[in-house]
Amino acid sequence: MAEVKNEGKSNIGAMLRKFQLYIKKSDILNEAKKAQFHRKPVSKLQRRKSALYRAKQSEKYREKAVN
Repeated sequence: MAEVKNEGKSNIGAMLRKFQLYIKKSDILNEAKKAQFHRKPVSKLQRRKSALYRAKQSEKYREKAVN
């Protein structure tokens, strides 16, 4: 957890700037964004099924285009 302590007479704006600078330097924000959109890896079986489905669909459309 990122934390900024008030040192002396710092106002809220200065503390906020320090916090934002700390977040940028520590790369916390980029890690959080990556984790937000993380996808599970697809299993071999699922990839195989997907490839067979795509092949079947493309063959179906080729036959339709010829006729």
